[in-house]
Amino acid sequence: MGELHHFIGGKKVKGASKRFGDVYWPMTGEIAARCPLASRSEVRAAVENAKAAQPGWAATNPQVRARVLMRFLALVQRDMEEIALDLAREHGKVLADAKGDIQRGLEVVEFACGIPHLMKGEYTEGAGPGIDVYSMRQPLGVVAGITPFNFPAMIPMWKLAPAIACGNAFILKPSERDPSVPLRIAELMMDAGLPAGILNVVNGDKEAVDAILDDPDIQADLRRALEASGFAVDWVRDGPQAASAMGGAAPYDAVVLDLGLPDGDGIALLAELRHWSGMPVLVLSARSDEADKVAALDAGADDYLAKPFGVGELLARVRALLRRAMRPPQAMAKVGFGEVEVDLEQRPVTRAGQPVHLTPIEYRLLSLLIAGGGRMVTQRQLLAGAWGPNHVEHAHYLRVYMAGLRRKLERDPRLPAHILTEPGVGYRLVPEPLSAARTPASAPPAG
Repeated sequence: MGELHHFIGGKKVKGASKRFGDVYWPMTGEIAARCPLASRSEVRAAVENAKAAQPGWAATNPQVRARVLMRFLALVQRDMEEIALDLAREHGKVLADAKGDIQRGLEVVEFACGIPHLMKGEYTEGAGPGIDVYSMRQPLGVVAGITPFNFPAMIPMWKLAPAIACGNAFILKPSERDPSVPLRIAELMMDAGLPAGILNVVNGDKEAVDAILDDPDIQADLRRALEASGFAVDWVRDGPQAASAMGGAAPYDAVVLDLGLPDGDGIALLAELRHWSGMPVLVLSARSDEADKVAALDAGADDYLAKPFGVGELLARVRALLRRAMRPPQAMAKVGFGEVEVDLEQRPVTRAGQPVHLTPIEYRLLSLLIAGGGRMVTQRQLLAGAWGPNHVEHAHYLRVYMAGLRRKLERDPRLPAHILTEPGVGYRLVPEPLSAARTPASAPPAG
């Protein structure tokens, strides 16, 4: 019975955790090998190794990266019979299905060989007065794939080939039940000319999976994905930083909270946040049991996303949270403040019993302020809700339209009692004046 290994930094690395899993040959029932199960520290070492190697690979010409994949294709095709036999032994597939598993993976590698064309950006001259527009496609950094038992060649190649072709370093955690083919893939990638550290294979069980999901360098890809979708992101790594950021002067539209904090319990941080804030919270966690989800939702989470998950689903859930946060409560048919009454169902607005004409933009802004329930609504929320996500930097729009709203709805637009400014941050709608004895010196600025 043999002992398998990890593949890190271009070489075989023995497991250091002293934990192993048995690898069976299903056709005979015999134990063929022992697979090392990586600890968190071993996973972190693999990520650090990949992180050091990735900048050089990202700076490599895309044509050169594609040639590595072309050589890899030739090597796998050369060794197809041997690799298919290893796959059939460990997985239990018949040999023809094992070859099909490999071939379907190679088809994605062939696609990734076209990366010099696929990574081209775009350039538009004269998109606007004095404006040229260009886009660039750049590597993310260190990314990871956690692949299942059923297709030990196809799915690893589906994941690693496009990522490596784009200039990323890749951490592969294959199934510990049939790891030999993924290890062989890594060796052939090295033979094809891939630099050491760009493809690291770490074997393991739940501990290794959780370590990958919680790793700060791999998680940084989430930040880049959010920013690429137009969100401004502040990223903090521990509980004290998070508490400080969320309690600071600059409010947030939403919070994405990973329960796997390195220095504390994310549930406790969530409960603390709910003492003073109603901002939407999406919880991320490797804990997928129903009891864990219930505990987080009862502590104040608005949504719960179990790892692993797709970036597309994360972005969709964030967008849904923001939409719900800006939606007026259905039970509130009419809202009044001062001399103003707003009928949220029929849409008319009156002041002192007389109809007030609001433009569509003015009405949307007023609805967003009403949905805030007396809380401050950020400039970005208002801009996105009224004009769309492409206008979140145009704060001057707000000043113009808020001035118009005050002229139509406030008794004294110069000293607004209800539509108040939080300078540099946003606006809030206050049903009644903050103080009956307000003076010009104490009133908030109207701009």
